[in-house]
Amino acid sequence: MGEELPSASDREVSANLTMSHQFELEKKVLKLSMKVEIGGADMPFALSIEGGSLFVFDNVVTDANDLRKVAEVNCAAITFPYVRELVSETIRRAGFPPLNLPPMNFVELYKKNHPEP
Repeated sequence: MGEELPSASDREVSANLTMSHQFELEKKVLKLSMKVEIGGADMPFALSIEGGSLFVFDNVVTDANDLRKVAEVNCAAITFPYVRELVSETIRRAGFPPLNLPPMNFVELYKKNHPEP
């Protein structure tokens, strides 16, 4: 029998979320990339997972601020559960105790990253 790993609550875990987006004006397509990196001194592994989503718009969004908000709030909120599940399943299938990323409030994250003047 192997050594039992400490539960997730016994480990110090750091998770970093980064996003980027690009809008193709001619195709009316927004490409969102979301990357989650997990590590920590007490972790027996480091994990980096990147997911991407494509969003097709009926209309062209010309205002850069509106586009950024739609990408970082709406599109991110749609994409995050899939990336979150991928992280959880990858760790579970590797035989480690469950690690579930907490839900994210992308409205609050947007306000924090882009304070109004």
